[in-house]
Amino acid sequence: MNKKCSKLIFVKTIRWREICFGGESLHVALARTASERHWSMHRHDFYECFHIEEGGGWHVLPKERPPLKPGHFVFMRPEHIHGFQSTASAPLHLNNIALAAPVMEAFLARHAELFAAWRSAEEPVTLVLTPWQRRAFTDLVALLGASGRGAVDAEFFLAGLARLLREPVATPHEALPDWLWDALPVMSEPENLRLGVPRLRQLCGRTPEHVSRTFMRCFGQTPTDWLAGARLRHARRLLETTTLSVLDVALECGYDSMSHFHRLFKDDTGTTPLAYRRRAASVQTG
Repeated sequence: MNKKCSKLIFVKTIRWREICFGGESLHVALARTASERHWSMHRHDFYECFHIEEGGGWHVLPKERPPLKPGHFVFMRPEHIHGFQSTASAPLHLNNIALAAPVMEAFLARHAELFAAWRSAEEPVTLVLTPWQRRAFTDLVALLGASGRGAVDAEFFLAGLARLLREPVATPHEALPDWLWDALPVMSEPENLRLGVPRLRQLCGRTPEHVSRTFMRCFGQTPTDWLAGARLRHARRLLETTTLSVLDVALECGYDSMSHFHRLFKDDTGTTPLAYRRRAASVQTG
């Protein structure tokens, strides 16, 4: 349950020109809370999002303090006021991305269907990323670290973020329980994907009924559907990046029937595994 704030500390306004050089449209930082008592209430004149990498604590807002845990992803508009409070034992570590307001607003104007949370939300919006999305976001931030800070780099980030958020995402009231957070990264390993739903239930350490209810609440999917999606994503990666035969790809992903694999793959991608590989190779070789 969210904790109500008992008081507000002095609110500082952070301006874009204070954190970036002239002409920059993007700012990337790995931030760490100073202490469990340091709230740092502030507003800013730019857009911001952040992802909790480690630690625990609270997102301090004018009227409440929703909890923050690894995997939480938060959208902030310029008018939002916020700060952070970490637990005494585990300071918050977060990837923070700031975007210049003119660039962000131009992007939103061109892509009205994207980022509804950034377009008009009266309060900060929090999502809970899946383990795959967390890894993809970390990779995206790493790519930003090797690039510039211009408008094209800001749009590169926004396009990448929109792409990874196409996967099912839990909302705050559907936050994953710790036992599921622990199980999913392990289950995503190829040797566990091959073992299927029984292995997933074993890693979760809960009854089949409990596991099924939690998956439906958090992802809107059954464990079987989640597993099917994870297997097909793994199959696409293998077809794109290895020379394994289609048969070996199917076996590696836990499919005993080639006809079943072909049908599911075509339903998911609109093409056969072999045609998918040929198309991927043609893009790479020209």
